[in-house]
Amino acid sequence: MIARLDKLLSGGVLALALVVWPTSGSGEEPVASSAIAIERSVDLALDRNLDLMAKRFDVDLASAKVVTAGLRANPTLSLGADYQDLLGSHFQNDPSNGGGPPEYNARLDYPFDIAGKRRKRLAVANADHSISELLLLNAVRELAFDVRSACLDVLLSGAVLDLGRRQLETLESVVAINEVRVRDGDLAESEL
Repeated sequence: MIARLDKLLSGGVLALALVVWPTSGSGEEPVASSAIAIERSVDLALDRNLDLMAKRFDVDLASAKVVTAGLRANPTLSLGADYQDLLGSHFQNDPSNGGGPPEYNARLDYPFDIAGKRRKRLAVANADHSISELLLLNAVRELAFDVRSACLDVLLSGAVLDLGRRQLETLESVVAINEVRVRDGDLAESEL
């Protein structure tokens, strides 16, 4: 799944503004260059999007949590000393102060996971990792859809603008022809 994700995320800089309505002299637009521009825009958006970068780090964090969940607890050694004669007053030999003799202690703690706690921690961490990967894939899908939609909107706007210009030229030529017909007397001025 990660290899597929790396393939989806390869690309460069977001060039959505560089997608322009391609026209040629014959009135045909090169569909292949438009498709390439759209796919390049998608690749660039996937590479530079900060939300996707954060979600990629969430996947790495979930992987680290899987490793942490599989670790066993470390033992703890505690050492202590009480009633120490650090100032040299020899209070332990004086029965009137009731200080008593110095005390020393040592303790070793080793926690045991019982009732399958480690296995359950691993299951939760693996589920969290899967969820993080799926959220990343969903974010990739949504971003690619949004960029493609925006690119198609730009192309559509260019097509509508081009169509409007052609219609204006056609109407201006009809008006020019009708003006000539009015001058020649073939058409009444009220029909212009």
